[in-house]
Amino acid sequence: MEDLSEIELEVRKRLEEELGEKACRDYIDKLTIAGLKDGVLTLMACTKFYAQNIEKYYKNDLLAAWKDFCPSVQEIEIRTGILFKSKNVKKSAQDKVEDKSVDKEDGVSEDEELVPTSLNPGFTFDNYVVGESNKVAYEAAYRIADVNNTLCKLLYMYSSSGMGKTHLLQSIAWKIRQEHPEKKVVYISADTFVYRFVNMRFKDESKKDYANLKFKNIFMNSDILIFDDMQRVIGKEASQKSFFDIFISMLDAGKQIVIASDRTPVEFELGERIRSRFLSGVVVNISPTNYELRYEILKSKAQNFDVDIPDEVLQYLAENITTNVRELEGAMVSVCANAELSGKKVSLDYARDVMHSYMGYSERDLTIKEIQEKVASKCDIKLDDMLSKRRERNIARPRQIAMYLSHELTKKSLPEIGKAFGRDHTTVIHALETVKKMYETENDFKVLVDSLKRFIQR
Repeated sequence: MEDLSEIELEVRKRLEEELGEKACRDYIDKLTIAGLKDGVLTLMACTKFYAQNIEKYYKNDLLAAWKDFCPSVQEIEIRTGILFKSKNVKKSAQDKVEDKSVDKEDGVSEDEELVPTSLNPGFTFDNYVVGESNKVAYEAAYRIADVNNTLCKLLYMYSSSGMGKTHLLQSIAWKIRQEHPEKKVVYISADTFVYRFVNMRFKDESKKDYANLKFKNIFMNSDILIFDDMQRVIGKEASQKSFFDIFISMLDAGKQIVIASDRTPVEFELGERIRSRFLSGVVVNISPTNYELRYEILKSKAQNFDVDIPDEVLQYLAENITTNVRELEGAMVSVCANAELSGKKVSLDYARDVMHSYMGYSERDLTIKEIQEKVASKCDIKLDDMLSKRRERNIARPRQIAMYLSHELTKKSLPEIGKAFGRDHTTVIHALETVKKMYETENDFKVLVDSLKRFIQR
C-alpha cells in the first residue's frame, strides 16, 4: 500500500509550484488525509468554508497532482470534519503529545482503540479572549487545568451553541498535556463517543457485556475525561447508560471530569442520583457576548490574517453579528476570503456587500424611539426636551444627531423621521446637512457621532 503521507509531501511541492505558497498555506494545508478506498481519496477540511472554497477553486489541481504521484487515486472527495489520528498520517510534535495521553488496551486492535478527537492548536488559553460574559467560565477552566487544583473534580459549563465552550475544553486538554505529560487525558465529543461505543459493542453481538466493559476501561484508565456536547448523548439509551456509568465510576475513583452542554444539568431528565452528582461539582454559564467582547475577539483574530482589516469593518461586524462567536469569526473569515479571492481590498462597503449578498445578514432593526432615548441619555438631556420646540444648542444639537442617526440606521423616510420628532421633513434635511458637514470637518464631533452610533447598535 502506498505511503500516503510521503505522497502528500510530493503533492504539496507540486501545488506550491503551480498555485503559490500562499494558496497552499491558506487552503491546501487545511486538508488532512482521511483515507483511500476504491480509488477515492477522502480529504478532511476543518470547516465548511474551507471545504467549499477548496472544492470550487483547487479540487482539479489536487486531483491532477495526486493522480501523477499516486495512480490509484481516481477521484477526490472533500468532507468537513475533525479527523481521528491514524498511523498513515505523519505526526506533528503536538500530535505526539496527544498520543502519549492515550494508551492502547491490551488485546484491543488499532481500529478498535479509542483515539481522542484531534485538538485544534489555536484553542488554547492564550488565544481565548476574556470578557464579562465568559470570565467565570474561563477562570474555572484554567484552575481545573491545574491537576492539583482544589476547586473541584467536576466542572460543568453550559451555553448556547458557538459561545466558546469547545475552545475552553481544548484549552484544558492542551495545558494538562503540556504541563503534565504523564497524565492521560481523553478529550471526546458526544457524537464520537456514541460512534465508538456502537462500533465496539456491535462488532460481536454475543459479547456485548465484554465489549461494554472493555469500552468503559478505556476511560477508567485515563486521569481526566473532557466531554463535549453532552446533550447529544441524551436520549440514545444504550450510549447514555454507558456514559453515565463511566461518569459515576470516574467520580467515585477521584478522577477529573469536564463536561460542556447547551443547557444546565437540571434541564435533563437524568434521575435524582445523577442529577445530584452534577450539582456536587462546579456549574458555570457562558453568557451572550456584548459589543466590547465581540470587538476584542475580532481584533485578536484579525492578527492571523495577511490582509489589512480596517477597524471600521471590525466595528461593523461586532455591531451586527450578535448570534454567537462562531458566526462572528466565520463572518470575518468570509469577508477576508472573498476579498482575497476577488482581488479587492477589505473595506466597510465591501464587508456590507459580502454580509448581505453572500450570507444573508442585515443590520439589526432599530426604532427611532430607541435612537432618541439613547442619544438623549448619552447627551444628558431629557427625551421630552429633545422632542420639544426648545432651540438651545445643548438640546438642538443632540436632536439633529438623533435625526441623522435615524436616517442612517433605519429605513424610515424623511417625513416619517420628521413626524417622530414633531417636525416636517425640511427640518430633517437641514439636520442631515448640518451634521454631515460637522462630521466631515470637526474631528471631536465625528468621534461623538461614531461613539453614539456604536452605543445605539449594541
